[in-house]
Amino acid sequence: MDTRKLHIPIPFELEINTINKINLEALWKASTSPINEIIFDFSRVEFVRPSGLVAIVALMKFSKHLKIADRYYLRESKNYEVRQYLKRMGFYDQFGIIRENPAPKTKSNFSLCELREVISESEADKVTEQLANIIKEQMQPERNMINAISHTLGEVINNVFHHSNSPVNGFVCAQTYKSLKKVEIAIADCGIGIKESLWGNPMYRFILDDFEAIKTALGKKVTSKPLENAGEGLFVCQRFIKENSGQMDIISGNAHYTLLNDEVFNKKHQYWQGTIVSLVFNIDKPIDPKKIFDSEFPIDAEFDDLF
Repeated sequence: MDTRKLHIPIPFELEINTINKINLEALWKASTSPINEIIFDFSRVEFVRPSGLVAIVALMKFSKHLKIADRYYLRESKNYEVRQYLKRMGFYDQFGIIRENPAPKTKSNFSLCELREVISESEADKVTEQLANIIKEQMQPERNMINAISHTLGEVINNVFHHSNSPVNGFVCAQTYKSLKKVEIAIADCGIGIKESLWGNPMYRFILDDFEAIKTALGKKVTSKPLENAGEGLFVCQRFIKENSGQMDIISGNAHYTLLNDEVFNKKHQYWQGTIVSLVFNIDKPIDPKKIFDSEFPIDAEFDDLF
């Protein structure tokens, strides 16, 4: 009897910088030569951040879509707190795993956003509103600033639904870390990625490198749909992060872009089918909208009108 198995150990700390430690190559190889069973092994996991959570859920969903294996297994973390956190964030719900004593959820929790699957434009709008409320509660920005942030996040999330062409839905979640005075928002899909998405616009069909594609996507008014009024999402997110001295990570294809403390780092990455975006804001550092927008828009403009 053929008992070919694929064992995928999940890193000790599941976050943006450890996604590259997951054996993605073995998964892509199995997509052309299906196996009997695959085990996603969380047993060693001790900590999970939003970026790692959205990435692993998208990856697991995508592996099922590709019909990599006949059977899929989940080996849980040995850490009770990790299991409780995954339950609280709706991880098990995504795979129809029924847990005893489900974690309580509240309608107005402004410190986190459980895993949300972007299944429609209306769902994208709801997720955007929830994320904006978290930013509003944790950072207390000016009204115009929260309007701008809401619009910007909305455009990034809508890209998952409209432009990623992902065979599985994209995922979003967020978490506040009070002791670190940070908020992390993460988005992941297993779509065509930034480079191929840009190819939808004839202006960018010359781009052959994933790093160049990310750099281009961070420019102003860059969109894969030349006739649409879009293209500010990643550009403005980058401006927010710079002003806030936060951190922005984008993984797409073979590229991992990081903006940290106003410095840019580019790293090679195992091929990721799609795009992952992680935004980390400092709660205790206000964002001055004038410093962000005065160089791009009229000083007396209302952000409601701009967007």
